[in-house]
Amino acid sequence: MPKALALIKWDNVMGAVLEAKVPVNYNINDEEIMRIYMSHSIGNAESHPVLTMKLGELNVASKFVKLSKGEQIVLVFFLKEDEPAEKFIKILDEVSDSVINRRGSEGFEEYLNEILETVDAKIKLEEEIPRKILAEYGLTREETEAYLAMVDKGPISVGEIGLYANVQENQALEIANRLLKLGLLKTIPGTRRYFQAIPPYTALLKQLGDFREFLGSIHSAVPTVLSDQFQLFEEEVNNVKSKISKTFEEQLKMKVFKTFIENMVQNIIGKELDNLKNLFQERVVEALKNIIMNVDEHISVSEDTMSALWRRAKSTITFKFTDVWFVTGIEGFKAQISDMLSRAKTRVLIVTPELKDLEVEYFANLKEWVNVRIATSMDYNNSEDKKIYEQLVKNPNISIKIYSRKDLWAMDKDREEILIGAVAEQGTPVGIASIVPEHIRMFMPIVEQAWVEARKLV
Repeated sequence: MPKALALIKWDNVMGAVLEAKVPVNYNINDEEIMRIYMSHSIGNAESHPVLTMKLGELNVASKFVKLSKGEQIVLVFFLKEDEPAEKFIKILDEVSDSVINRRGSEGFEEYLNEILETVDAKIKLEEEIPRKILAEYGLTREETEAYLAMVDKGPISVGEIGLYANVQENQALEIANRLLKLGLLKTIPGTRRYFQAIPPYTALLKQLGDFREFLGSIHSAVPTVLSDQFQLFEEEVNNVKSKISKTFEEQLKMKVFKTFIENMVQNIIGKELDNLKNLFQERVVEALKNIIMNVDEHISVSEDTMSALWRRAKSTITFKFTDVWFVTGIEGFKAQISDMLSRAKTRVLIVTPELKDLEVEYFANLKEWVNVRIATSMDYNNSEDKKIYEQLVKNPNISIKIYSRKDLWAMDKDREEILIGAVAEQGTPVGIASIVPEHIRMFMPIVEQAWVEARKLV
């Protein structure tokens, strides 16, 4: 749940000031208010009204609104550190108009509190929907938790899957194989087996299939439902006919005047027709209304389901089907290099902290026309390094130079895809891979500089 919801406005005398907030006891200082407002002012706030940012230990999602009177308002969600601000962007768009319209009205703070509670329920629902649908798709609880934990981790090993699912490694392998079979994982080539989660396209397709089956059942059920209702309606019509006949019979026995009988019968018919009209509305129309509401409910559930899964696929699953994805850990970088190398077309440049980070098997299926340059640290007097070096340089299209620095993981593939990461203090590399041309142009000089600085083995 968001920690707070606030409105910031611009005052020509005081600058950015806090107009309203809930909870009222939540502390927001002047510096935070100014930083949030100025973040919108620096950019083109009207063209790009929604921003996300880090504010100390908090995440912030905010939206800029310029009113017709010239007023400038910023609506802000203050979030916990582990809450991704991106998932609140749509919520801001949904609630901003109503919040602005109710500013200054009686009970405004209570209304803001209602929004906070609604947002909390909505977020919880979105967290549960993927679990519900994956369960309907046939996943066990362990498989579901493992998959959801994997979606933003990049390539991971069976052991890591076991940690996420809280199971032994043999069971983790069973989970991985099952997710692979269901189309929720892919394998990464290498000497060790790695897996990477992919978006739940198949689960989405199943949702569509289930909804199609539901529509089919409605299609076949509607004639039966309406037929039953019309049968009841016809029975009521027959009852009316019986009433009229009986009344005629009784009145004729009494030898009542003809005009009086006609007037009386007209009154009976009019009254009964009104009853029939009401009955038709209650039974037949109500039956149709229930069917339509049932369809609408299923459409709503399917829409929420698919929206939640797609948002998760787009916002947290960052793999080959997107432009940029995160890579973490030594094994993650090794798996990424292996994957990129397997798709190389003409030229590759690889930078690793040590030669032993590259496994010879990576190059076993290397095409003879692919030129590979490697910049890495190595000790030729070390038997392991020497063995790897000699095995690699046997291939005439592989060149190796000594790069003494051990703080960089990088790879360029055909100027179409780039991987770059820095080694943190504890030795764990963290970085990104990208196919965005601007990223490639930005990072290529760093990768090429490593090759330039590297020296040939004497």
